Order: sequence, then structure tokens, then C-alpha cells
Amino acid sequence: MSTKDSFGGIFMKKFLIASLFLVFFLLLGCQNQADKNIVENQQEKDDAEIDDNQRTLDNIDGEIEIFEFKEAVRTSNLIAQVKIIESVEEIDGPTPKTMYRATLIESLKGTSDAKEIFVLQQGNSDFVFRDNPLFKKGENYLLFLMETADLDIEDSYWILGEETGIYQLLDESIAVKWAVKEDELEKIEIVDKEIISFAEKNTELSLDGREIQVLKQDELKKLIKNVSSSIK
Repeated sequence: MSTKDSFGGIFMKKFLIASLFLVFFLLLGCQNQADKNIVENQQEKDDAEIDDNQRTLDNIDGEIEIFEFKEAVRTSNLIAQVKIIESVEEIDGPTPKTMYRATLIESLKGTSDAKEIFVLQQGNSDFVFRDNPLFKKGENYLLFLMETADLDIEDSYWILGEETGIYQLLDESIAVKWAVKEDELEKIEIVDKEIISFAEKNTELSLDGREIQVLKQDELKKLIKNVSSSIK
């Protein structure tokens, strides 16, 4: 083999080795950039979640009309146990509201052949109304309801007295009245401290200064039916 051929072979080997190193470093650089992008994307996602969790919603401290228990029963068009299915629409004005689709489980006053109804709650994803939490999918409530007059939606209602007409149902035996204690309901209050603590932990109410009542669910339903039948 000539010196020229030997030199050419050595050159080709060095060229191939150099090429392999170049490809290796290029792949390593691409992988590092991909890892960096993944980290940056995850950081952006984490930052967004933190922003959402720390986002302070504007609170609307609007006035509501408060009805005593018997008057609320008499005034309501429909008093029903419902289960929230989903939020279907947010309304910005004249006051922020959220419309929910709900399963009608039991009607305690009023008649409705509908299996599902639509319920308007004050507040939406941008505005909290009187520090009330928004309804969530799967939650059960007993609501004092009035038919809507300005919406062209069948079987749609707004809540009489807002939080004072909302009773959140926990398990099969507990009802939590969201606000304003009623003397009429004292006889069906639950006084067991453990049950009261359970009720407070399983609702999202701001308890500072809020007068909630933890009630026997079955007794509450009976009382509503009795009051409703007596005022006909």
C-alpha cells in the first residue's frame, strides 16, 4: 500500500470519527433543548395553576330580601331537592349569574313534570355574590325557587332569598341552611358537635359571622310539606 493510500485511509477514519462526534453532540443538544422546553412548559402550567388558585374574585355585597320560613314556603313557586348536573351558561348583566342544569329529585311544594330544571344562582367565575360558593357538579340541594319571568327557557328558576333559600344536603340525613337561622327550625336542629363539624368541613361556606343551621334532613322535608299543605 502506498503512503498516499495509507494517508487517505487515516484521513477517512478521522473524518468518520469526527462526523460521529458531531452527530452525537447535535443529538445531545436537541435532547437538552427538548428537556428544557418540557421544564419550561411545566413551569408555565404550574405558574398558571398558582395564578388561578391565588386569583381573588370580586365580591358583590348585594342586598337580598329575607323571608321567614313559613313566608318563604308560601311565596315559593317550587321547593325541590335537586342534584347539580352542570353549569350551562354565565350571565354578566344586569347582575352576574350562573345557570345550572339540575336533576329534579323530589318536589316538596309545587308541581313539575320535568326531570331536569334550570337554576340561576347569583355570581359567576369572575364575581362572588355575598361570599357564596358556586354550585358544583354532583352536589345536592333543597332550594326555594321562583319561576323566571325574563328568560325564554322552560323550567327555569331563580332562588328566593338567594343564600337564605339554599339548603345543602349532605349524606342522607343532614341539611345545611346556608344563612340566617330560623326560629321555626330550631326544633329540628342537629346539636351533635361531630356532625356539625362534619357539615362545616363539607361545605365551602365562609363561616365568619355566617349563621348557618345544621338540620335533620327528613324532618326539614316533613316540615316544608306540612307548612305547604296548611297554607293552601
